[in-house]
Amino acid sequence: MNELYTKIKLGFEELKMGDLVMYKGLYNPKLAKLIQTYTDSQYTHCGIVISIEESKVVVAEAQSIGFTTITYDYPNLVEDPNLEFWRPKFALNIDELHKFVKDNKGKPYGWINYITIVLYDLFGWELFLDGTDSMVCSEAVARAYKLKFKKPYEFVTPEDIPQTKWFKRL
Repeated sequence: MNELYTKIKLGFEELKMGDLVMYKGLYNPKLAKLIQTYTDSQYTHCGIVISIEESKVVVAEAQSIGFTTITYDYPNLVEDPNLEFWRPKFALNIDELHKFVKDNKGKPYGWINYITIVLYDLFGWELFLDGTDSMVCSEAVARAYKLKFKKPYEFVTPEDIPQTKWFKRL
């Protein structure tokens, strides 16, 4: 990849491969409001920057269509007031990140995971779905980064990720 296009200026920082994208809203306002209300969080969705080429940024994310990559125009992405960018504070192996994306691309979205998260939070019931059949966005991000939580990946919410000490906001 051309080194010129591996970094994009983001204020005083540069957007880099492996950066975390936190969304404060979704294209479905009702679902966004439900997630924000239930998690008591401004965050509703998350993804990982896996490629930067010229004026395009590719983000890996679990969406209603499944785990996929979405190509965004650079200005639209970084100028969106509903997005925040976070940098991992730990060493990141980009090749492993790309392998995770390749191995999981096309995996269905984990709609049933919402129910398991609620049951876990309300009753402590751990109904494991183990990410082999489907994933939600925060589970995909936690698995891709190999983050360690006190709860299983299936129960990680978008709010949990930036609350860790593993990232700094750009």
